[in-house]
Amino acid sequence: MSEKGIYGKYKIEKTDGSPVDPDAVYFVLRLDTDECARIAARKYADCVRGSNWTLGSELDMLVDKCTPKDTSAEEKVAEALSFVAIFGDTDGDHHKQWALDQLVRILAGTEDNYNEWVRLLMSGEDGPATFSWDIGIAP
Repeated sequence: MSEKGIYGKYKIEKTDGSPVDPDAVYFVLRLDTDECARIAARKYADCVRGSNWTLGSELDMLVDKCTPKDTSAEEKVAEALSFVAIFGDTDGDHHKQWALDQLVRILAGTEDNYNEWVRLLMSGEDGPATFSWDIGIAP
């Protein structure tokens, strides 16, 4: 497969039929086949969650749905290492915590697995909130 770079592959239309701004710039990500697109979508979900929690959460669920369920351990490690290569040198403890949270999500594979991992992590002798888990802030 040859590398093409950025080119006009898709036609953008609004679902309600209203006109699209002719000066707008769009970038389409295919989540079901592109690991890099899923990483980018997760980053966007984290970034937008502060102003639109619903959109961020729904995008996370969509990425989970599009993530292959039969991902091998080797593929998860490769995805995690790719993520570390991109975000591993991010400055700031809150950004590094975000990167750790994203790595847990990658390795957990699904939102349900991630939520169960966090639940178990937070549970202790004082009940379900003995410990805390910080999702950090996207860089």
